[in-house]
Amino acid sequence: MENLQKVYDFLKEVGTYYLATVEGDQPRVRPFGTVNIFEGKLYIQTGKIKPVAHQIMDNPKVEICAFKNGEWLRVLTTEYGTQENNILTILDGSLQETGRLDPIAPGEMIYAARFIGDTAYFVTYRNTDPLFVADLSNPAEPKLAGEFAITGFSEYLHIWEDGRVLGIGYE
Repeated sequence: MENLQKVYDFLKEVGTYYLATVEGDQPRVRPFGTVNIFEGKLYIQTGKIKPVAHQIMDNPKVEICAFKNGEWLRVLTTEYGTQENNILTILDGSLQETGRLDPIAPGEMIYAARFIGDTAYFVTYRNTDPLFVADLSNPAEPKLAGEFAITGFSEYLHIWEDGRVLGIGYE
């Protein structure tokens, strides 16, 4: 809940953030300003009849982009096509790409991610569950720092201050 509160506080302080969805095969990005926490989940607010609401219901894999006082918003996405591809993108205050790590684990999908300081922890899934660690200390040149494969898949990653990672999921 502490990390959820940090995301909420960040988005409230930013005021305007951007939500990316997909409509058919077309990306759609629009500004948003409302955000709330209810029963331990982060909510954005939109009308049920708006196209964005239908896009979210059709494909709940959305992205939120925001920037404040030199702080970057970093995004991990799975690109779908003939084969899934995962991309780590770093955006600046103008929402311009400043760094990219691509491809990551082609043919797999991202199931969970955590950004702590200059490090990204994320897992993908197909037949095994690789845990990836990415070094983001240079926003222009993010790089993979390590990888560890285990069976099953994790839907939640919890990071302890001493650098240990707990993945919770299914075998």
